Amino acid sequence: MADEAQVVQGEMPNTPAPETDAGSVTDAAALKAELESARKALAAANREAADRRKKLDAYEQAEAARKEAEMSEVEKAVKRANDLQAQLEAERQARRDGALKAAVTVAATRAGFHNAEDAWAFLPAGAVSLDEGDQAVGVDDALKELVKARPYLVKQAGPAPATPSGTPDGAAKGTGKRGIDPNVAAKYGIKLPNLGGN
Repeated sequence: MADEAQVVQGEMPNTPAPETDAGSVTDAAALKAELESARKALAAANREAADRRKKLDAYEQAEAARKEAEMSEVEKAVKRANDLQAQLEAERQARRDGALKAAVTVAATRAGFHNAEDAWAFLPAGAVSLDEGDQAVGVDDALKELVKARPYLVKQAGPAPATPSGTPDGAAKGTGKRGIDPNVAAKYGIKLPNLGGN
C-alpha cells in the first residue's frame, strides 16, 4: 500500500517513471498534454452550449410574439373574452363568499357568539349557501348545529356583570343625582347643587 501513489483529482498520478524505458516518460507527458487539450475543448463546448441556449430562448420569445401578432382579431377577442370571463367568475365567487360571511357574522352576533368571526371559521364548507336572490340559506340551522358541537363559542346567560361600583347600572350606592356620594362631598367641602329632587 505504501508503494501505491496517491491520485489527486485533476492531476496525473504521481507514479515514478520506470527507469528502463525512456519512452514511457514521454507517454506521460503526451497524456498530460492530451488531458489539457480535452479540458480546453470541454470549456469551449460549454461556452458554445450556453450561447446556443441564449439564442434558443430569444428565438422562442420571438416565435411567441410572432404567433401573437399573427392571431386574427377574432382570436384575440376570444382570448380576451375568456380572460375576462375567468376574472368575472373569480369576482363573483369572492362576492358570494363575502355575502355568506357577512350573513353568518350577523347571525352569530345575534346568537351571542363571543367572536362572530369564529362562527364563520368553524362552519363546515357548504353548510350555508346563497339562493337565486342572493339570500343566505341555512345560516340559523348551521349555527344551531355549531352551538351544539361547540357550546363554548356562545356567551352563557347569567346575571348582569357587576360594574366597578358594585351595581349593575354603574351608579354608586347612595349617590346623588350626579353620581357623587353626598358623604364624600361633605367630607371634602364640595357643595352639591340642589337639582330639585333631593
